[in-house]
Amino acid sequence: MRVCGAEVGCSNIAFPKLVIELMPSGLRGLMIAVMMAALMSSLTSIFNSSSTLFTMDIWKKYRAYASERELLLVGRSVTHTGTAAIGRQVSH
Repeated sequence: MRVCGAEVGCSNIAFPKLVIELMPSGLRGLMIAVMMAALMSSLTSIFNSSSTLFTMDIWKKYRAYASERELLLVGRSVTHTGTAAIGRQVSH
């Protein structure tokens, strides 16, 4: 309780505290780069999955004879719209 103020423990700050206080600065930068790469990978997977679900399950249901080009453009549009909406939420 005296370290982080939580009665149940401080496990949520253990790793950041380890990185900030114990690692040398070069490894600290590398660790931040690794964590950012993991975050980007996860976000890419989420955007790809949501775009595919919308395009194949919803768009194709209403436009059964849509061309591959149309499906590609719809998928890209969904990805761009989703990232813009998330970016807008984060910035406010």
